[in-house]
Amino acid sequence: MHGFPDQGASGEALVSWTKAMGSSRWAIWVNVELLGFLLEFVFYAWLCDGLRRTKAAGWLVAVGFGAIIMWVGTIFIATAFWTAMLNAGKRGLSPEPLSALRDIAQETFYVATVFVGVAMLAINWAAIQSRALPAWLVWAGLLIGAGIVIPDATIAQGAEFLLVFWGVSLGGLFLIHPGRHRFT
Repeated sequence: MHGFPDQGASGEALVSWTKAMGSSRWAIWVNVELLGFLLEFVFYAWLCDGLRRTKAAGWLVAVGFGAIIMWVGTIFIATAFWTAMLNAGKRGLSPEPLSALRDIAQETFYVATVFVGVAMLAINWAAIQSRALPAWLVWAGLLIGAGIVIPDATIAQGAEFLLVFWGVSLGGLFLIHPGRHRFT
């Protein structure tokens, strides 16, 4: 799709990336990605509202949804930094400041992942208390949340990958067995 430069790429590699990346291609795919984050926001709003109606611990649901708001907002900010880096590179910014912009964008993304980890921990802990979701899904969500907040990029990225499957599994349960799985 749009493709990011390699982590730890040299300043010269970043200059090459900015020259090779088409602005239209970047804009289209970044907006598709951001639309995906907005859809995830709606998904988590639905989930938190449903948990709230099951008498789950209200403060945990509020923390979870607040963390989702922070996650999506920070992702938008990180994307702005990436776009600024791309545009600055296309205008001829030298490698050192380009590397600094990349570092800011990457670190902003890492901060954002902590928010989704906190959200997963709070939302799933609330789900344990309310018994609104299957236990296996809740425990998997807690493990994924713990993996995301670990300050290790490899572990966090693996947990983010599992987060997608967790969301699909949750949605699938409600679509395939709506009578058995609902917020009441």
